Amino acid sequence: MTEFDLDKSISPNWSPRLKKYNELVWCLEECSIDDLGVWCGAGELPEEWCIGSVRDTVRCIGQALKEGKRFPGRAFDNVSGIVKVVDIILNSQLLAPIVVPGGTWRQPPCLKMKGDIDDGCMRVIGFALSGHEKLKAYVGKSK
Repeated sequence: MTEFDLDKSISPNWSPRLKKYNELVWCLEECSIDDLGVWCGAGELPEEWCIGSVRDTVRCIGQALKEGKRFPGRAFDNVSGIVKVVDIILNSQLLAPIVVPGGTWRQPPCLKMKGDIDDGCMRVIGFALSGHEKLKAYVGKSK
């Protein structure tokens, strides 16, 4: 597909993302869980769990698990499934998360990070819960 054909095939609901994606230059690079933030309320997690870095989000999830609580929303099932196959996902470039510049989607009260995870929040949380501090992601940078 040409880029034009691909853009035409994308749903109008995605137009803000499409516009942002086309404004950025993309590369595959290593990222730290300390430099990335998840969507506010990612996977239906409580919003207050999502305002800092991925490490902060995982700390909240870990505390809930330690207390024997099932955290809310679809995140619990998604993350537990990801943890089971984390090495397969980490080793596939086709499954690498997508990261845009910090502050693109996450707004206050979320802290501004180096990058906002645009796609793959549950994957990155699963990586971090499995003890991975770094991951490969497609990172968009301003031209």
